[in-house]
Amino acid sequence: MIRILKNWCLVLISLVILEQLTAQDKSLAKLDSLFSHIESNNQGMGSLSLFKAGKPYYERAIGYADVSQELRATPDHKYKIGSVSKMFTATMIMQLVEEGMLRLDDRLYEFYPEIKNAELITISMLLQHRSGIEEYLKDVQPIQLANPISRQQLLTRIKQGSAQFKPDSKYVYSNSNYALLAWILEDITNQSYTELLAEHITTPLGLASVMVGNRKSGDQNFAYSYLKTEQWDLSVPWDMSWAFGAGEISATPSDVNIFLNALYNGKILRMESVQQMKDMNEGYGLGMFAVPFSTSYGYGHNGRIEDFSTSAYYFEDFDLSLCYISNGEVMPTNEILIAVLSLANGLPYEFPEFKEKKAIAVSVETLETYVGNYISATFPLDVKIFVEGTSLMAQATGQGSFTLTAVGDGEFVFVSAGIEMTFDVDSGSMTLKQAGMTNVFKKE
Repeated sequence: MIRILKNWCLVLISLVILEQLTAQDKSLAKLDSLFSHIESNNQGMGSLSLFKAGKPYYERAIGYADVSQELRATPDHKYKIGSVSKMFTATMIMQLVEEGMLRLDDRLYEFYPEIKNAELITISMLLQHRSGIEEYLKDVQPIQLANPISRQQLLTRIKQGSAQFKPDSKYVYSNSNYALLAWILEDITNQSYTELLAEHITTPLGLASVMVGNRKSGDQNFAYSYLKTEQWDLSVPWDMSWAFGAGEISATPSDVNIFLNALYNGKILRMESVQQMKDMNEGYGLGMFAVPFSTSYGYGHNGRIEDFSTSAYYFEDFDLSLCYISNGEVMPTNEILIAVLSLANGLPYEFPEFKEKKAIAVSVETLETYVGNYISATFPLDVKIFVEGTSLMAQATGQGSFTLTAVGDGEFVFVSAGIEMTFDVDSGSMTLKQAGMTNVFKKE
């Protein structure tokens, strides 16, 4: 009898394992179908890495790393990850805190007393974008970003910026905070940001592909970014000195996933420190956002630089992490993440049909009512709206201008970047939607 029971137990265990493997196969097949659907409809280019229980679960690259050379993208290609770099900077700051070399309540005055309100601003405020220090990219023209900037020139821009609000009174995203944090790292340790990243994160984790700064000449494993018009147009590359500490890192999606799993499982920081980073204040922690999905929250960061768009999050409840990097965005990155998370967790999901809204004609007189400079407390850049010929144009601070297409009463889109703008003339406001984010602007 005992032998029979054992045999039945083995059968039941085998059936459970078989059912799990079958569910996994279906999930992977659906993910493959999703990315084939996106690629065949020319709705994006990029690379995904998905980890479960700390191990690689699925990876897929679509489109091209280099369109002109017809070089297909692979999971081994590096991409610029933009502001996801802030997680690496914040982690290294917390390592110094753990070592007793820095405190979260230390004042900026101890390092850069010439910054406005430096005597009131703490390290914690810098980490949480609560310093009031103005965005150093404000009023930067696109042509400037292609040329290098020195540390002293960047620091001068930050010093000359205005104090936007009383420190710790609110949250306003500003890259200036993370440039300063990176310099503080260097000042305390007498090492370069590159050396610190290698010593404390990339070498211990075996992330050989992660790099800081400009791409090396002839590096075939580095993807370019593109803007979709009638074709894929190559984006003008930044000199990465402009992104120092705030967005200077390039990596593969798998590299980022390894980092996420190490961070959230206490392998490069104590779990008490990780919990401090996860504590949100107006939606932002110490170098990370929290995003909802289903009944859970994921912790991580988004990043945009040139026309690269990155999202990297760890969902503790699912023991799942993902990093998707787009180097050519049409279907918004956030929508792709929702699809991936749904399919990976066996939740219902219907593939998009990619129907475009039809353009409508709008008189120049009507377009003129939308003209102005729009500002938002939740968006780091101003947006200038102007009329050129018979078209309504938009230009964010430091970015190139682009043509808006009217699709409704006060509704405009820029399809290739997944941008939707809705104007309310009576209130003088504009609502911008992109990559799952909504920001409300007021006309100055």
